[in-house]
Amino acid sequence: MEFCPGCGKKSAGICRDCRPVKEIRAKEIVLKVCSRCGKHFNTKIWVAGDLKNALEKLARNAIREDISSISFEIPQLKHGKKEEIPLKIMSEEDEFVIPSAIEVTYCDTCRKHGGYYEGVLQLRDLSEEMIDFVKEYCHQNSIHISDEVSQEHGMDLKLSDKKKLQNLGQELQKKFGGTLKVNAQLFTRNRQTSKDVYRLHVYYEALDFKVGDAVFAENKLLMIKSIGKTIAGLDLFTDKKVNIILKGKDYEVLKPFKTKVSRIYPKVEILNEDYQSIPIKNTRDVKLDENVKAVNYKGSYYLF
Repeated sequence: MEFCPGCGKKSAGICRDCRPVKEIRAKEIVLKVCSRCGKHFNTKIWVAGDLKNALEKLARNAIREDISSISFEIPQLKHGKKEEIPLKIMSEEDEFVIPSAIEVTYCDTCRKHGGYYEGVLQLRDLSEEMIDFVKEYCHQNSIHISDEVSQEHGMDLKLSDKKKLQNLGQELQKKFGGTLKVNAQLFTRNRQTSKDVYRLHVYYEALDFKVGDAVFAENKLLMIKSIGKTIAGLDLFTDKKVNIILKGKDYEVLKPFKTKVSRIYPKVEILNEDYQSIPIKNTRDVKLDENVKAVNYKGSYYLF
């Protein structure tokens, strides 16, 4: 008669009760599922298929043991939730229960369509050039605009990616100057992770001038070259580089116009707005008939 050498029970060798406890090793098992189209994330791409088969395949790849069977039930899934799913694993004669989860979210395609958005870009006092810049930036960086809401003096854009939204606000201010405010507003709370979920709000208000314009302030006629915390450019009165702070100060914006050099001797002259040849106040190395930009300040003309 065969018996267990550990407890003396009738058994062909060591019985199940006396056998050393086996450990099972596994990577984290989380299957991402799109609540809109039903696709699941398979390594690198979103694919259609049976969720039960997909989760079992993911579990077999994650568990570093020979598995004879896996059993589990998939509960009702809700968007924004991470459903915990215990997996019963049979490996040889041993049974284990290991954790897994299905995370319900949007796939890359569905994230870009419908009403989904992660943040709001609030634009005020924009020019057509700035609007074109925003839309081109969204196109180049795969940011979906889920909605456009007209507001007094501007518009609100609901965007699909809050990280890229913050970068967009910074690029707007870097290129055009203006006021930029960023804040996160509580949207909901993830019941599974107990973490707050925020939507980002980026407020951008444009200045009434941009790089390439001229501004008269502090007795300087400044051709603007960059806009940041200070306005940097060339003082057309002195041909010196200067930096000024305009916040809270009076200034006058002057728009340059395109023209041609009409005379270079004895003094450089250009055609003004009425196509009359008039001398310029500053000095520039130019050629006859050359296309140039100039600005009119109180009847005196300055070349950029």
